[in-house]
Amino acid sequence: MFELDGQIYALPIAPIVQIIEMVTIRPVPQDKGVAEGLINVGGMAVPVIDLRRHFGLPATPLCLYTPIVLVQIDQLTVGLVVDEVMDVIGLVDDHVVRPADILPEGLGEVPLLRGLAHVPEGTVFLLDLEHLFLPSQKQALAQVARALSWEEETERPEDRVASEMEGPLGQVV
Repeated sequence: MFELDGQIYALPIAPIVQIIEMVTIRPVPQDKGVAEGLINVGGMAVPVIDLRRHFGLPATPLCLYTPIVLVQIDQLTVGLVVDEVMDVIGLVDDHVVRPADILPEGLGEVPLLRGLAHVPEGTVFLLDLEHLFLPSQKQALAQVARALSWEEETERPEDRVASEMEGPLGQVV
């Protein structure tokens, strides 16, 4: 479970790779605004999406401890910036309300929303990662990651050494 603007959301556990604290997000020139930028995770370029912006919520400043949830979507690792990671919960199907059961007729299919669940912390929106991004957005994220990976491969050795010595916010340690 994670929080965005006071609302609780949850993702399936299987596609979650890791949860990390904020690191330097490298802006991507010529990006069409899908990603905030890219981060280096174990030498791999990972596009980062601020879920607040993606969901049309008001922006908040990113802090040192702002979490990034690394998830695997269609063979691509993507970082999702959230306000707070809360907990891991286990839900059984009979505790999950399907969107079709509560939405007006004709609006019963909301691919992004797998369902709703009530937990002690409140109502949880269960998200479907496969529908979090449009196909064109997924393609743009993959292109951004490939472009930076190529760019990093062509770095000079002294640049690579300096970048490996950077701390969480870009300070050289």
